Amino acid sequence: MSYTIHEVAQKMGISTYSIRYYHDHGMLPFVQRDENNNRVFSDDDLEWLNIIVCLRATGMPVERIQHYLDLVQEGETTVPERYDMMKAQQERTLSEISDL
Repeated sequence: MSYTIHEVAQKMGISTYSIRYYHDHGMLPFVQRDENNNRVFSDDDLEWLNIIVCLRATGMPVERIQHYLDLVQEGETTVPERYDMMKAQQERTLSEISDL
């Protein structure tokens, strides 16, 4: 199935501006373009976007999310580093909750 940027924005509950930002910064590397050069999103693209949205919700900076996504593309050998990133983000998030 394929989706337009407006359908994705509505489905994900985020702005088209945010989606364009993530795509333009290489965080959605598999998004295709149609004959009119409009972005066309697949279900796999929505999964990538969901990861981005979830990590942003924890307060993870865009640069670290980009690094995480790069590691995902490198394959299974990066699982330990990705795990460490998630544990560190969990600790930061729990610390922020505790502070509040």
